[in-house]
Amino acid sequence: MKALTERCETATKLPNLVATMTASPFIDAWLTGPGDVRFYTRTYTPSDTPVAVLVFAHGAAEHCGRYTHFHGSLSTDHAIAVFAYDQRGFGRTALDVQNRTPGAMYGKTTWANQLEDLEWAIQTARNAFHDVPVFLMGCSMGGGIVLGYMARQNRPSETDTLISGVIAGSPCIKLTREPPKALLWVAHQIARIHPYMQYPLRNKSEDLSRNEETNAAYDADPLVGVPGSLRSLEDMITEGGRLLTNKYAHWPEDVSVLFLHGTADQVTSSVAAQQLYDKLPAKRKKMITYPGARHELHNEPDGVREQSLSAVADFIKTVTGGSQ
Repeated sequence: MKALTERCETATKLPNLVATMTASPFIDAWLTGPGDVRFYTRTYTPSDTPVAVLVFAHGAAEHCGRYTHFHGSLSTDHAIAVFAYDQRGFGRTALDVQNRTPGAMYGKTTWANQLEDLEWAIQTARNAFHDVPVFLMGCSMGGGIVLGYMARQNRPSETDTLISGVIAGSPCIKLTREPPKALLWVAHQIARIHPYMQYPLRNKSEDLSRNEETNAAYDADPLVGVPGSLRSLEDMITEGGRLLTNKYAHWPEDVSVLFLHGTADQVTSSVAAQQLYDKLPAKRKKMITYPGARHELHNEPDGVREQSLSAVADFIKTVTGGSQ
């Protein structure tokens, strides 16, 4: 872990936030969120007036920097602004020793934290981009989070009324290879005593995509670690199951939703995603599956990367056009 933190990049300190312009079309900044946690964030601003702003939540083990090409293309080619952040317990938010919150550590997060952090991100994006529709997108664990946020029982909140649509990329409703119940029970007992003990195994990069280049980058990435802590992984699995069994009924029917999933996903179950999609009471919903594609659609070859990006942009433009 020390090697991970020492290799993190840092940003230049400015009053009330840390911001750095990069060669890529984004501004990165350190912003203070719920519980005084400092979050590493990226904001992609189109050169033209944005048609919408997309609030993005990444998956377990990773960070928002793994989506630079995807987010940059949405901004540059489709005039969609993007606000992304390294989630609590992951990426620079957890590992940047110079800028992170004192006490922050890898995997130290809960489902309740993740929902609260997402609401803060929505409000932050709205303050930055006034009077444009707001969309949520998450991939893998992030996909489960954005779906769970909209389907929670204690809604609506003022923030909810800002959301025009939700995109779930390979969402974690169930794992493709579900762990044995006995193993889950043991992990639960350990988590009661040591909730933030890290799960000991990393994801296999070959399960993520058929793209050898991005898989190699994943293996070498100093900000990529194990999928999380015992507590965060238990929350992810439990809340995904609850979405499928009962929480789907709380989905606001006027909020449009798009599901994207590869049929050969070795990480999260495309079958479970289809089951949740079928149950959601959204008036406008769409699911696109990619035959033979694995988990990370934004990295998949054979045109899947381009097709999935176009699907996201088309969905946003269709929803915003229909709301005008």
